Amino acid sequence: MVVTIVVSVLAALVLLGLALSYTISLRLLYPPRQPIGRTPREYGMDYEDIEFRSADGIKLKGWFIPEPGTNSCNRVIVFVHAMSFNRHGWSAELYWGRMVHQPSVDFLPLIKALNKAGNSILMFDLGNHGESDARRMFGGGLNEYQDVAGAVEYVKSRHHQDPPQIGIIGVCGGANSTVIAMSKAKEALVNTRFLVLLQPITPRTLVHGMMKAMFGFLGLILVPALLQFYRWQGGYALEEMSPRNYAKDVEIPTLIVQAEADTWTTLTDITGIYGEVAGPKQLWLIEGKMKRFDTYLYFNSKPDRIIEFAREHFATPPGDRAVRAGSEELV
Repeated sequence: MVVTIVVSVLAALVLLGLALSYTISLRLLYPPRQPIGRTPREYGMDYEDIEFRSADGIKLKGWFIPEPGTNSCNRVIVFVHAMSFNRHGWSAELYWGRMVHQPSVDFLPLIKALNKAGNSILMFDLGNHGESDARRMFGGGLNEYQDVAGAVEYVKSRHHQDPPQIGIIGVCGGANSTVIAMSKAKEALVNTRFLVLLQPITPRTLVHGMMKAMFGFLGLILVPALLQFYRWQGGYALEEMSPRNYAKDVEIPTLIVQAEADTWTTLTDITGIYGEVAGPKQLWLIEGKMKRFDTYLYFNSKPDRIIEFAREHFATPPGDRAVRAGSEELV
């Protein structure tokens, strides 16, 4: 009798683990859509609702926020959100938010600071996120790089004289997508002046870090089954999605930002990505006890370094680019 009970309990735990692994694999492939909670107008910014196509034809929706007092398209920052976010941010009140134990994120205070500094901003929803079309799975950047390319082409289509100056800020999966776009869509991104990559990450590190953060060391036991379900449902191999494979084609000034206390990643992972970037680069390691999403909120009150990085590289002609290399820390 005791043996039967023990076997039954173990079988139930295995089935529960498999069901949980399957559910999470689906959420990685098809992240739950986040509602767009606020608009630029609530922060005093004029904006235009826009619609354009990704390089592979997906209909994408977003906002174009012109430089204050103008309809300028001379200096444009393209903002690329993270997986499971949208152009506005991310809500911790939803089911997926409760699972990952992270705070809500609103990108618009940072965007307002960038806009007030004299930049036009393009914010948009990646495919299968926010209000954009849902005709493909999330590919860790291997699909979404085409959204980044489409956003840059849209900016160029609004500017009918000299090519606009374009910078890109990418967040997590959006950072990965941007790095891949610099490799796979070079022609589309030829006028890009700089990149700011907020916490890029290799997918294998993300899966292990996220599962451990959610379920402790027991979460790591579920990883093999999760990855098997992920591949069976058409997901790319994790190594194929790694931004390390494509960073060698990033030859423009790049600022990589990472919170040192982020438990979803490792210092080795972020320095590995940084080391592969071919162009002039900076690594900004932020000290303090911050969760991963806390880092995105950090810039709402401390945007100055990103603003200055953009100002410097919008002002510098492409042939004269130079940026101080090396790792920097900011408390």
